[in-house]
Amino acid sequence: MEIKINSKKENKLLERTDIYFSAEYEGTKSPGRAELRKNLAEKLSADEKLLILDNFEQKAGKSSGNGYAKLYTNKEAMEKIERNHINNRNFPKKTEKKE
Repeated sequence: MEIKINSKKENKLLERTDIYFSAEYEGTKSPGRAELRKNLAEKLSADEKLLILDNFEQKAGKSSGNGYAKLYTNKEAMEKIERNHINNRNFPKKTEKKE
């Protein structure tokens, strides 16, 4: 997967950096949220636990898309600002299987 950073804007008031990016991937299956976050964190040399993937829109019929992510400076700011359903999408709780 190839990720290109289109723009980065520091938002000091919310203690984060807003990132607009584009991604190209191989195959017919689009990448999952976890895979996108991992690759974007590697590209930014950032902590994956402080990166929120807000949205990713794919282009119809192409193996590419554009997205918006937020990189927070600390976990407290992220938990205070981000909505619960966005946090749950980015950091799903692991459920144990009952036998």
